[in-house]
Amino acid sequence: MFVGYSKGGKKTAYAGIHNCQNCNNITNFHLVESSFKPTVMFIPVAKFNLKYYFICSLCERGYELEKPKYDKLYRESFNLPNEEDVIPYYNLVSEELLKDDHHLIIEILDLLNNRDEDIESEKIFNLFDKSIKSNLSKDHKKYIIKQNLIHTITELASQGDK
Repeated sequence: MFVGYSKGGKKTAYAGIHNCQNCNNITNFHLVESSFKPTVMFIPVAKFNLKYYFICSLCERGYELEKPKYDKLYRESFNLPNEEDVIPYYNLVSEELLKDDHHLIIEILDLLNNRDEDIESEKIFNLFDKSIKSNLSKDHKKYIIKQNLIHTITELASQGDK
């Protein structure tokens, strides 16, 4: 009888688009489960030392997650767009933000600064949807637009600090 072990990680879910603190790129992230598995006749019989990670798809670096945080991100992953659709649409949103001398950014900031009414994501979404055509669902477009705006505003704020 052959007794051995295997160890390593496997991607369990797509975790969306985020800014990587290691390589400083905005890219897709994945949830990864890592474990130690004893085997009998090359068949895993149990999992030990289970660990969960949030990993950048470019530099393959990330950080370890606690089980409750992993579970939350895993549940949220079911509502995300397909990984292959995110970056192309994200880039289209970025191009649109840079057109017309930051026209969209100014309109969005005006919406955010207007304290007299609640800001609906619908208004911001409509600014983009009229100029970017895609077969993605409305919810998926909103997710990508929101992520892009978060990254853009964060970058503008960090440039202002310098």
